Amino acid sequence: MLIQLSTISTILFTFVLVFFPGIAFSDQAPVWPIGSRVDLSSGFGDYRPDHFHFGVDIRTGGKIGERVFAPVDGYLYRIRTSYNGYGKALYLKGDDGYIYVFAHLSQFANNLEQYIQKAQTSSRRYEQDIRLPKDSIRVKQSEFIAFSGSTGSGAPHLHFEQRDKENLTLNPLNHGFEINDKTPPTFSRLGYQLIDDKSLFQGGLRKRFVDVRYSADQGYYVLDSVPFFNSPFGLLVDCYDQMRPKGMKQAINTLVLEVDGRELFSRKYDSIDFAVNKSVDLEYDYQESVQKRKRVHRLFRSRFSTFPGSNGVTGLGIPEAPLKTGLHHARIKAEDSYGNRSELRFDFVWSTDPELYELKSREKINKDTTLFVLSPNKSGREIAVDSAVVIRLSRGIWGRTSDPQLKKRADGGFEFKAEGAKKSVHILRLRLYTTTGAVIDDLIFSGILDPGVGIPRLQYDIIDDGLLVYLDITSRRGSRSELDIYYQGKLLDRLSSIMLTASKHVCFVPAVEKFANIDRIDIRLSSDTTNVASSYGSLQIKLYGLGEPEEIKIDRFFSAYIGAENLYQPKFIHTVSEIVPNKAFLKMASERYMIEPDVFLCRKPFQLTYQFPNDVPENKRTGFCWLNPEKKNWVWLESKLSGTQLQGESVGGGVFAVMYDFDPPQISRLSIKDGKRYQQTRPVIRFILEDTLSGIAPDTGIIIEIDGKWLIPEYDPETGYVISRPLDNLSIGRHHLGIRAYDRAGNVAEHYLNFIVTTRENLRGKGR
Repeated sequence: MLIQLSTISTILFTFVLVFFPGIAFSDQAPVWPIGSRVDLSSGFGDYRPDHFHFGVDIRTGGKIGERVFAPVDGYLYRIRTSYNGYGKALYLKGDDGYIYVFAHLSQFANNLEQYIQKAQTSSRRYEQDIRLPKDSIRVKQSEFIAFSGSTGSGAPHLHFEQRDKENLTLNPLNHGFEINDKTPPTFSRLGYQLIDDKSLFQGGLRKRFVDVRYSADQGYYVLDSVPFFNSPFGLLVDCYDQMRPKGMKQAINTLVLEVDGRELFSRKYDSIDFAVNKSVDLEYDYQESVQKRKRVHRLFRSRFSTFPGSNGVTGLGIPEAPLKTGLHHARIKAEDSYGNRSELRFDFVWSTDPELYELKSREKINKDTTLFVLSPNKSGREIAVDSAVVIRLSRGIWGRTSDPQLKKRADGGFEFKAEGAKKSVHILRLRLYTTTGAVIDDLIFSGILDPGVGIPRLQYDIIDDGLLVYLDITSRRGSRSELDIYYQGKLLDRLSSIMLTASKHVCFVPAVEKFANIDRIDIRLSSDTTNVASSYGSLQIKLYGLGEPEEIKIDRFFSAYIGAENLYQPKFIHTVSEIVPNKAFLKMASERYMIEPDVFLCRKPFQLTYQFPNDVPENKRTGFCWLNPEKKNWVWLESKLSGTQLQGESVGGGVFAVMYDFDPPQISRLSIKDGKRYQQTRPVIRFILEDTLSGIAPDTGIIIEIDGKWLIPEYDPETGYVISRPLDNLSIGRHHLGIRAYDRAGNVAEHYLNFIVTTRENLRGKGR
């Protein structure tokens, strides 16, 4: 006999285990767990912080309480309740061999709800994770099993997963679940990421994005420009899928990159193992995701990614994908689960030479005219340059000169006459136009002093894979610049800068082992190695992540520990301590500490420690906090006090401090009033629970009792909303309600009152 959901309560509560013979896999087509009109708000493989989205989110019209049905015949085998994550969740093993998960539920079907309530009450714990005996709760396809909700996180919706028998999550849209989807994916931007250890784009960046547009005439997306590359790079694409026009954006099922008809990279979100969670930050662009642009896909492999759905070389322009100088054709194909396709096609020009032309000669024709002769190198001869112009740097802006265009020479070079006595000292740049549509900013020439003049000022920014060192040069006269990098008197390397303007240069220092420590940078505005324009000593630039965790000691109290186990690649990290006056008034136990950059990708959290100078009781009310730059509020991090040392963890940089939390949670808008009479024998208890800093303690942090009997507290951490009610009818008469709520710092809020349960007749009599 198979036990139906509607008849299980007595057997389930006594844990009777009934054994059944193996059930053959069913060939029945699955049905969606919510009605026939399915609209998705999130797709399989979408970006989430630290993990992929392992299912699909089905919209419920902003409502709680939509009926949820079994998609196939099978049995329920697991029930979970939690304030976070999946909230209330139900697991079903189908006769078709798959596992189905339903999360963020508001309520289970009646007898299941009674069962979980009994388990919660007996343990006085809201959080439960119960495995049910095999086949003890049989359900038929389309049988009601729960109500949708918003428990755990987010707005009302149903999170739905399909897994195989090995618990590998599957894309339901690829495995039997149909949607009327005729909408192809959409492309919005294309990105270029330099992946070598020396290059910068002309604007001084390692990464840049350009917009794309759909061409109705051609039937695919296009660029309005032909980019030029002379350094190894990888592609990024900002794109998404929709199941209907103007629908919610979600992950694309399949992406393929081809160059010159050769497939270089592909990704498909068909199945995801929980073990590859962290690879989400390597399949999507992490920096863009942090900026809430969560659909920027990397189309080149990271050697650290373990996601098996991505295949291909690590990038373009490297030995795995050799490219010849000249024009190349790229195509990115996007396809959803139902065969709707879109393409982005574009051409790019590739060269291995840093410059295509060189200044062959400069001849003074007369006092007002100078003749410049520019010749192509090997790459310049191979790239089909149609014409060129000279642009001039004036007041920090590059603009075309008033002189005629260059005259083309028989050798493929150009002649250019600059008229005007001062033109020969202006900074000029060669801009090339190719027959393929590429516009290339090439050689900078003329007006370059050797040696240069002015005293440069140095600043640097830490970026994802190194340092950008900026030089501000007081002179408006142009000069080339180089940086000599030192540690303890030893020259580590000499790096060339690129000229953004005459007074602004930038140099990239890669995060590689030879630059593990930097204490001095000399700036030279000349090829003469003895001519140092400025020297910056006493620097403390250090690279972390090369080996075992190293201590970053910011002051005698605060330290961080970062090593190769915490980072995917070595990282420059800068720390600063700021003295805070009136710390007691601000409830701060420490100074403010900055770990820069604010955002960087971690393989695993790194340790923070704070050493209190004294062992005092107030230490128990402290925790590490991180300053949210967007909301301008402190966020309490999980912390543990061991003796006089506070320990915590972080997954990135920013501003940190050790804060006191002496404030108990606040209970407001309680639905039950002291001394009031209520006709309901199971009155609903509602209130708002808020905490200013550390947050409500998980699971056991909320205690609601009537006459000393524990009630189940339903709590939404996002809204602070708490609701509960007695499981059994209360007797007529006076009752005592007690509420206690603890935060993570150990502070407690208490609220006690008496109320009266009465009948309607008694209430009328009281009124007379």
